[in-house]
Amino acid sequence: MATAANDSSSAPEVEALFQKAYQTNGWFRPENIRLALNQWSQALTPDKLQQWLQDYTLPSMQPKNIGLILAGNIPFVGLHDLLCILASGHSAIVKCASKDPYLLPW
Repeated sequence: MATAANDSSSAPEVEALFQKAYQTNGWFRPENIRLALNQWSQALTPDKLQQWLQDYTLPSMQPKNIGLILAGNIPFVGLHDLLCILASGHSAIVKCASKDPYLLPW
């Protein structure tokens, strides 16, 4: 079964992005980026998101801007932090690592 990550990673412009990320950060080999995308595509299904959030009761509050300074050692390493902020109803102001300026903004 093909995943969205597999389908989208075959596009030439996405492959170029993966190569650009790899040239900036030698840890970001294209196959590792694809692996991370595949794992996230399996984790971010509606059922799994509902299961994750069902145990939390979020109080009504004024949304805040939350700052994130992301590490650049693993492809999409800051995505979970970003998802937590967004799921809690807040906004994120993100500073990507200098060695990871492409993937999360993409």
